[in-house]
This record gives sequence, structure tokens and C-alpha cells, in this order.
Amino acid sequence: QMTFIEQIIEFLTQKGTIDPKLLFESPFDEKYEGGIIGAFQGADGAAKVVIDIVKEINRNAEVG
Repeated sequence: QMTFIEQIIEFLTQKGTIDPKLLFESPFDEKYEGGIIGAFQGADGAAKVVIDIVKEINRNAEVG
């Protein structure tokens, strides 16, 4: 899971924002089938929490 989060951070550092839909696609699905769902499989609600955080980061980037 930490590797997945690090991948999100790296993407955000390079691009500034990320469409949450991308968390289910390449490059995020290369290590975990299904992307974020595979990375957080069995972690109740964790994928939604991460998606909500990404959405908040996106909102903050748009305002700034």
C-alpha cells in the first residue's frame, strides 16, 4: 500500500493533479490488478479515503 501511495505522490509531484479514474488504470494497475482496488483489497473503505484525499488535493491545486 505504501508503494501505491508513493506512486500517487510521485504522479502528483510531476503533474500537480490526478483524475481519480486514473487510479484504476496504468501505471497504477501495473503492480496491483485493478489499481487502487487491488492495492487496498481487504482494507475496508481505505480506497475511498485515498480517492477522497486525491480529490481534496485536486481542489486545492485548482484554487492555488
